[in-house]
Amino acid sequence: MLYYTHSKECVNIWRVGRAARQRIANPSLSNGWIGSTPILSAKINNFMKKYDHIYVNGDSYSAKMTNQQVYSDFLRKKLQQFVINQAVIGSNNNRIFRTSIESLIKLRQASPDNQILAIIGISFVTRDEIWYEDNDQKILSKIPDLNHYPESKLITADFLLSDNTWSTAKAILLDLNINRQLTHFYTNLFMFVNTLKMYNIDYLIFSGANNENWGNAQWNYLKSLEMFKICGTDSNIIDLHKFSIPKFAETNNIATTSTGHLLEDGHEKFSQFLLDKLDFKN
Repeated sequence: MLYYTHSKECVNIWRVGRAARQRIANPSLSNGWIGSTPILSAKINNFMKKYDHIYVNGDSYSAKMTNQQVYSDFLRKKLQQFVINQAVIGSNNNRIFRTSIESLIKLRQASPDNQILAIIGISFVTRDEIWYEDNDQKILSKIPDLNHYPESKLITADFLLSDNTWSTAKAILLDLNINRQLTHFYTNLFMFVNTLKMYNIDYLIFSGANNENWGNAQWNYLKSLEMFKICGTDSNIIDLHKFSIPKFAETNNIATTSTGHLLEDGHEKFSQFLLDKLDFKN
């Protein structure tokens, strides 16, 4: 489901271009304050001039919540700008890359001359995705993006672990092969980034989930791959194996849930972290 964070109303991606063109031009930034500290208007103005659309995708570390504001909401407030948040709880990286490409291409087609920024929160590298053929309604209800792809049966395989489903899927999931997963992940990340470049879409990519400790990973093999080297030196990709939202919270003494998810205050601080990163790049 796609949301503009200035509204709780679900918005179809095909309407994004029209809605964006109808927005008020050059909104005032007179009340852009965080506590008692003013946001530097020069930086924000530069940011506003550069991007007409901001798109967010990821998993539960980025997903909108009903009981609190998340970092995409604070980006909208601080920038007085539309923000599309397509993050879904329980997402795997295949789903994040696929839905981002689909939505961003449609956004580019609707707004061929506008500047677009994608902010992508990577999920656990170990999360796999399968095509679910059974009829358990509890599992079917967890398939994401059905509003846009009603025929999809793609689901994060983790959802099958605690349910009475066919043993083959469980065996595949439990037989985790971190080197296969890391190789596939960097292949997909490399192709994803180059797709964004082809469509003239700027990006900032970070790891929402903790992807730091993979004891069986063969790093010498990964470092021999050109796609790994290129992604590793891309200044728009924050180090995916040293940085994560739980790590960000720990480093900055920010309270989280037991699973390392940010509370509302943490989301506000993380939104400012993103703005600082983006201002630096601009």
